[in-house]
Amino acid sequence: GALTDDEIRAVVGGPAAKAGLVVDEGFIDVLLADLRDSGPGALPLLSHALLSTWERGRGTALTIADYRAGGGMSAAVSETAEEVYAGLSEAERARARQLFLRMVAVGDGVPDARRLLPLPAPTGQPDRAGEVYAVLERFVDRRLVTLDGDGARITHEALLTAWPRLRGWIDTDRAGQIVWQDLTRDADRWLAHGRDPSLLYRGTRLAVASGWARDSGHAPELDS
Repeated sequence: GALTDDEIRAVVGGPAAKAGLVVDEGFIDVLLADLRDSGPGALPLLSHALLSTWERGRGTALTIADYRAGGGMSAAVSETAEEVYAGLSEAERARARQLFLRMVAVGDGVPDARRLLPLPAPTGQPDRAGEVYAVLERFVDRRLVTLDGDGARITHEALLTAWPRLRGWIDTDRAGQIVWQDLTRDADRWLAHGRDPSLLYRGTRLAVASGWARDSGHAPELDS
């Protein structure tokens, strides 16, 4: 589960005291504020941020200034994500891009947000499910992705803005992502209403969706 404030204070303060480090007054309070929504992924985030701060303090102090100079938690989560991505094969990287984009609700005039990605049942398409889980588990192991029942979710909201690679994926095809989101939402609605013909796309909406589906960058993803 998520660390409590007292546990975080102990995780930081205990080892620092034993090592004889000078810790800025208010330093742990800053960490607590930045970790507020980190959930079960707080510890690895904290570890990366503390290492960066310690190195900047030349192994003698943990200061707010050094923590901020190192980029804080945002830099920690970005570095971890990039490290995992760098260890993937080309095929796994393509799958990771697809999965991460599906775990983002791209905003249309509102901020982007995390969304739950339904996962394939291992019994349905074992090969595809195996590929998906193999990639996701690399990020799960580093607490960047959380498996939640039959779905997966990005653990840290900060990753959406802190990881340049993910930011680039989102911004490269923001309009296409919004079309996909609308399409999947409306398809679910159509199925929920017994395949009601009145809910099928027509006119401009059909043209936009068809154009998106014909795009060579998206067509393979329709059945993925």
